[in-house]
Amino acid sequence: PEESDIELTSFHRYPLHAQQPRIVPGGGLQRLVTSKEFPISSTMSGSIIELQPGALREMHWHPNADEWQYYISGQAQMSV
Repeated sequence: PEESDIELTSFHRYPLHAQQPRIVPGGGLQRLVTSKEFPISSTMSGSIIELQPGALREMHWHPNADEWQYYISGQAQMSV
């Protein structure tokens, strides 16, 4: 991911929707924040993914971390 040019106005809040999304393969947009962009969050990353109807997210895994999924609108299936 490209380095963020977002200026933090607070060390405790990150304006994720101010970030330019990147296009994800399979049909969607992603905004991602890690400790690189938001240093106070040293043990957790966050991401908002907007998938188009019928789109698939790439298969991936986290060998040393959990993944939480929240759905804000629409319907989806997740395999574990």
